[in-house]
Amino acid sequence: MQGKGNITIFFDGFQEIHLLKDPFLVPYYLGKALNHNVTLLYPRLPDNGNLPNTYRNVQLIPLELIERRHYSIRKKYSNVIDYVVKHASEIDVLMLFFGDYLSEILTKEYKKNNPRGKVYIKLDINPYGIRAKFWEFPFDWTINNILRSKFFSLADVASCETQLAYDKIKSGRIRHRKFGSKLVLAPNGVDEEEIQTMGLGNPDYSQKENIMLTVARLGTYEKNTEMLLDAIGKLKLREWKFYLIGPVDENFKRKKELFMSEHPDLAEKIIWTGPIIDRHKLYGLLNKSKVFVLTSRFESYGLVLIEAQRFGNYLISTPVGAAQDVINNTYGQIVPNGDSNQLAATLQDIIDNNARIDDAYSNFDYTQLSWEKRLEKVIERLRQ
Repeated sequence: MQGKGNITIFFDGFQEIHLLKDPFLVPYYLGKALNHNVTLLYPRLPDNGNLPNTYRNVQLIPLELIERRHYSIRKKYSNVIDYVVKHASEIDVLMLFFGDYLSEILTKEYKKNNPRGKVYIKLDINPYGIRAKFWEFPFDWTINNILRSKFFSLADVASCETQLAYDKIKSGRIRHRKFGSKLVLAPNGVDEEEIQTMGLGNPDYSQKENIMLTVARLGTYEKNTEMLLDAIGKLKLREWKFYLIGPVDENFKRKKELFMSEHPDLAEKIIWTGPIIDRHKLYGLLNKSKVFVLTSRFESYGLVLIEAQRFGNYLISTPVGAAQDVINNTYGQIVPNGDSNQLAATLQDIIDNNARIDDAYSNFDYTQLSWEKRLEKVIERLRQ
């Protein structure tokens, strides 16, 4: 291929919100590092018809899915497969998510038509759910497993986001499913280019306010907002405020109203902002807050933890996703899942200034959180 190379990614279910997340940002930053153009393929759906044709110089191409009952994956995604086959010689790097059956098909078809091309699989995997994944199953002799072993041998690099996931996969019981040197640890990062465009530099603790906050789909089972409210109800907030940012699940609205009616003294202390779509406004709040709280029951990674860390927030989280890696016994504390008493005690210590959080990031290098830094191992593999 003459001139610039090309990275092509397919992401199923791509929505506008993904323009701010890893399905867009990883290929975008890989393209910058490798001096490649980027093409993002996604299925045309009723609720993503307003996506632009290009965004930050990335070409976005919608493809029709073939929706019929009992259609196979190969038939349903035939337009995606046909695109990859037709353009294989023009694609230098094919990026895929999850390592699922569709990824297997696309990898095989791509390599068949461009043996010299590179395939990168971002596993995007919940480290606590790996036992349910195929490489932990003890059944080693099915046709499906043999096919998948061939699939992995065709991939050039695969990445997982947490140390726990990396260790589990590397020590998996099934020999032919190990990625070997192809597997790298590549934690999720932050969009430093966007942050710099907003004029937000490194946080200054002396300019921060007594604000605790959370960002979530409030009231969903995954986010366990009940645990958070139960803890807040036990606090003496004094001069502190607590911001709850995000949409409130319809089934949770009654619980929210009941909580506020039972705690009228907190009416000016608890701020329900609703969803904040404006990233500048959201990052501005993260920049002036001191404490970020995550009470999720489970997360594949918990990207919001990295965003909160980027703005110098002391992190309080349940042991989910990348929390252990991000907090690292230095930048916050882990509280047991569902233990609102422990969460309340931890937050009260901060409010009462028994727990010193002002120097948690005194020697922290914020550049290590950028996508450019986080993707270095992937970039190195793709350059080989």
